[in-house]
Amino acid sequence: MRKIILVMAILIVLLIGCETIDKVLGKEKKQEFAEEEPEEPLEEVKEEPELVLPEPVLSNENNTRIEEVKVEPACVSGEHAAEVYWKIRTVPNMIIFQVRETGQDYKTIYKQHGVYEKRIYFSVCDSCQEGEFSLLPDKRYLFRVGFNFTQPYKIVEYSNEHLIDTSNSSEIMKKECRKEKIILTGW
Repeated sequence: MRKIILVMAILIVLLIGCETIDKVLGKEKKQEFAEEEPEEPLEEVKEEPELVLPEPVLSNENNTRIEEVKVEPACVSGEHAAEVYWKIRTVPNMIIFQVRETGQDYKTIYKQHGVYEKRIYFSVCDSCQEGEFSLLPDKRYLFRVGFNFTQPYKIVEYSNEHLIDTSNSSEIMKKECRKEKIILTGW
């Protein structure tokens, strides 16, 4: 019986000793980490919020009357812009241009009467009137063209979706556009 009590006493002393050692070591570790922290707080690096859109749908034009729709960087009156070109097999009643921002539904931004083939331009600026319509800078949009064939087919066919990036690092905004004045002399 004495042996059991002696063994238990030794175990208790060891356990108490281990807790004390851990407490002492824990304090030392905390002090070591405290010494490693920089004296001056680091400056926060602010990153541009990423504008996330779903991947564009690239199969809308399959088995449709749409031959081609493309969007390319351009300049209009010295402003950053893009050219929208389309070619279709049948003249629609109406052509509808739509954009979609993150977390929103498509909204119509421009309409025109149907034609087989055409190029139109839109500008990228806060308050300009160049092109058929304008989009705001520093945004990302999904863009599509709707061809309304309600007469006689009773359908609307949509182009593939195009990602329109109007941030400073985008192709549209990197295109060099100059505002030039033309001086006519010698008439």
